Amino acid sequence: MHYIFLDDSRTEFVTGEPKYSNLAPLTYDHATGMNLAKLVDLPHKRSALILGSREKFFHVAPLRFDGSDTLDRNPFRSLKL
Repeated sequence: MHYIFLDDSRTEFVTGEPKYSNLAPLTYDHATGMNLAKLVDLPHKRSALILGSREKFFHVAPLRFDGSDTLDRNPFRSLKL
């Protein structure tokens, strides 16, 4: 998702439609500031319609650069569990 926003600076929103029972992408989407808009029944699966804005992504994204050679990629940093 990070590349989608970096590739074209005009990109303001992204959408996704992962399978609603697949918790890995749903957890990552939540951790990066995307919202579950609604559940959608497609012909081949039931999906979660995910919407996210550029502003919110860069505000809560778990990618931080502190000048070292490694990035902190903790997807649970912004979750309030």
